[in-house]
Amino acid sequence: STDDEEQSLETLTQQTKPEPQETIRRLTSRETLFMSPSKTWNLYRRNPWYLSWQQETWAMIFSLSCLIAVAVIMAWIDGKRLSIWHWAIQPNAVISVLIVSSKAALMISTASCVSQLKWTHFQKRPRQLRDLEGFDDASRGAWGSVQLLFSPSGYLNVAVTLGCAVTVLVLAMETFGQQLLSFPERRIPVTNETASFPVIQNFNAMPSWGTGVQLSDRLLKSRLGLMESIYGQTTDPPFDCPASSCSWDSHVTLGLCSRCEDVSSTPGGCEIKITTKSNKFDQYNETTLECDYDTGKGRNLTTIRRALGVAKDIPDPNNASAWTYSTAIDISTWDTDAFYNKGQPAVAFNFSAIVTNDTWERPQITTCSLYFCAWVYENSTAQGQNFNEGKLEKYILGYDSIQRTQTGPGANMDTSNYTFSANGTGFPSDKHNETFTVYGDADSEMFGHLTTILESSTFSYVSGSNASTAGLGDALMVNPNITELADRMSTSMTNVWRQYQSTPAIGTAWESVAFIHVEWAWLALPAAAVAGAGAVLLMTLIQNRRTVLWKSSVLPYSFRSLHGWEDADFDMETLDEIRDRAKEMKGQLIGDENERVRLVKS
Repeated sequence: STDDEEQSLETLTQQTKPEPQETIRRLTSRETLFMSPSKTWNLYRRNPWYLSWQQETWAMIFSLSCLIAVAVIMAWIDGKRLSIWHWAIQPNAVISVLIVSSKAALMISTASCVSQLKWTHFQKRPRQLRDLEGFDDASRGAWGSVQLLFSPSGYLNVAVTLGCAVTVLVLAMETFGQQLLSFPERRIPVTNETASFPVIQNFNAMPSWGTGVQLSDRLLKSRLGLMESIYGQTTDPPFDCPASSCSWDSHVTLGLCSRCEDVSSTPGGCEIKITTKSNKFDQYNETTLECDYDTGKGRNLTTIRRALGVAKDIPDPNNASAWTYSTAIDISTWDTDAFYNKGQPAVAFNFSAIVTNDTWERPQITTCSLYFCAWVYENSTAQGQNFNEGKLEKYILGYDSIQRTQTGPGANMDTSNYTFSANGTGFPSDKHNETFTVYGDADSEMFGHLTTILESSTFSYVSGSNASTAGLGDALMVNPNITELADRMSTSMTNVWRQYQSTPAIGTAWESVAFIHVEWAWLALPAAAVAGAGAVLLMTLIQNRRTVLWKSSVLPYSFRSLHGWEDADFDMETLDEIRDRAKEMKGQLIGDENERVRLVKS
C-alpha cells in the first residue's frame, strides 16, 4: 500500500543520514598542511604567464599606437594652413578621439595590473584583509588610487605606486589633449594682388572741358574738398586695397602743408562813420565803427561795429560795451612773391582771417601760409575702407630752379615751371627723389579755387552768409578755428591731387589665414601616462611570473575560502563592521598540500 511504501522510505533515509555532529567531526578530523611561501611560488614556475597577459599587452600596444598617431598627425600639420585639412571632422576632434582611445586602452592594462598586484601584495608577507578592497577600489578609478597611495597599511611596491599614479594622471589626458592645437590667424601676402597708393612727383595742369568757364574734374573735386574742410570734414586719402588688409613700407607724394600765426595784436586803424538810412516810415542815422587791420603785404581785414541803441552823442570808440560787431568773419587772400633765392620756402598761398565775438575787445586775427611739401609715409596700412597713414612726416620744399617761357625777374607763374627740392630739411633722399615740379598753370588753378572758396566764407551777424555761397560762412562760424581749417584744407587738396596724373606706390595685399599651431609641451602628460602604464605592465609581468593570475576576478573569493579563522570572526552584518574587522585580520597567500592557494590566517 501507499502508507507502507512511505514508511519504508523514511526508515531507509534515517539509516543513511549521519548525525550533524558526526559530519563536523569528519570535516575537522584531519588538519590541513600548508607549504612555505617559497614553495608556493614554485608551484607556478611553469605557468605560461605571458599567455595570460595578451589582452593587456595588446591594449598597451593600441594605446601607444594612438599616441604615436597623434604625434605623426601633429608633426604633419604643424605650421600649415587649416585649409589643407579636407576631412569633415576637424583636426582637434581627431586628436581628441585618439587621446581618449589611448587613455581607455591604457586603463584596461593598468586596472588589470593593479588588480593582479594585490595577489602579489598578499603573497610576499601577511597583509590586512582590508587591503583587498583597497586594491579593488584603486583598479576602478582615481579616488581609490589616491586612497591606496595614502593607505596607512603602507608597503606598496614601485609597480603599485606607479599604477595608482597613472590612474590619477589620466584624468588630465583629455584636457591636455584639447590644448595641443591652436588656430592662430596670420597675415600672408595675397598671390597676384598688389595694393596701390597714388602719389605725384609733379603738379601738372589738367585738360579742361566745358565752354565759357574752363573746368576740370580736379578743379571741381578740389573745390568740393575745400568746402568739406570748412564744414569740418577732410577728403579721405585715395588707395586701392584688394584684400582684407594692405600695407606700404615707405612712399612720398607732393602735397600742401600749412603754418599759421596768431596776429591778433596787429594795430588797427578805426574810423567812425555816420550813414543816413531810410525805411518806409522815416529816415535815421546809423553810426558804425570800421577798423582796418594790416596783416602784411598790403592786405587789410576790416571789421564793422554798430553803436548800441539810439544816442545823441557818438559813443567812445575805446568803450567796447558801447558797440556790437556786425562783422563775424572776414578773409583776405594773396599770392606769394616771385622766387629768386635758392632754398626760398615754396609758399603756394596765403590768407588771413579775422573772427569777432561780442565778448572780445579785440578780434581774433590769424594769418596762414600753405606751402608745397613732400609728404613721406612710413608703414602705412589699410583695413577695409579705413586708411592708417602710419608715421607721416611733412617737409617744406625750397625753391631750386625755374624753367621760364618768359624772361626777366618775376616772370609770369602761369608760363613758368618751378622745381622745388627738399634738400637740407632732413628728407630721406636715400629712399626717395627729393625734387618736385609745379607747373604754373596748375598753381594758378589751385590759387583760383582757394581764393573763391575762402572769400565766400565771410559772415555778417546782420545779414549772415551770402545765399550763393552754400552757407560756408555759417559752417565756419560753427568751428572758427582757422589753424585747424588750414590743416584740413591742405590735407584735402593733397588727397585730391593724388587722384590725377599719379603713379602708384606699390604695397602688399594681405589676407588673414588660419594656421595650425602645435603646442608640443601639452603632449608631455599623455606621453608620461602611456610610458608609466607600459612600465606598470612590464613590472607586473616580471613580478607575477610565479604566482596565481587571478587579476580582478571575484571567483577566487568563492572557490578558495579563507582558512584559519573561526566562524565567530565572520559574525558581522553591516559593511562598516566588515571593514573594521578586515583591518584586524591578517592573511597571506599560501598553497596547501593539494597545491591549492588560499588566504591563510597569519
